[in-house]
Amino acid sequence: MPWPRLAVLAGFLTLALALVGYYAMVFVRFGYTGGSGALLVWTVGAIVGGAVFGPAGFYWRSDRPLARIAAIALLGALFVAEDIYLRLILPEKLIGVGFAIAGLIVPSIFGRSWRERAHAWLGMIPALGLGALGYVALLVLDTLSAGM
Repeated sequence: MPWPRLAVLAGFLTLALALVGYYAMVFVRFGYTGGSGALLVWTVGAIVGGAVFGPAGFYWRSDRPLARIAAIALLGALFVAEDIYLRLILPEKLIGVGFAIAGLIVPSIFGRSWRERAHAWLGMIPALGLGALGYVALLVLDTLSAGM
């Protein structure tokens, strides 16, 4: 996207359409949809995720090194956080290891220099903390919406 605000909108629309596609597939395959509480949780996820990762994609392509490093760190941390989450909820603890490996490889692929890659790996630490807060917020919202 040419501007960060448009990247926010594109990020939200991408996630919102993925949500529509998911629920359509579940309905076609299984004949039911999720409740309104689940829809609320994932719509909020699409709004927040679009607002964070849409601009991250924009800034990854910029000439501003700090913004580029932050974007790379966010993407890498997202994959590592998914591994941690899967380890917490699934009995098979190694099921998400591919996510962790992918997250640790992200800076190698998207960084433009070894210095930028090293900073992105370091930046993944606070990004994981933010991701943990996001997961907690999602769980709280899910619990609150369970009664809907």
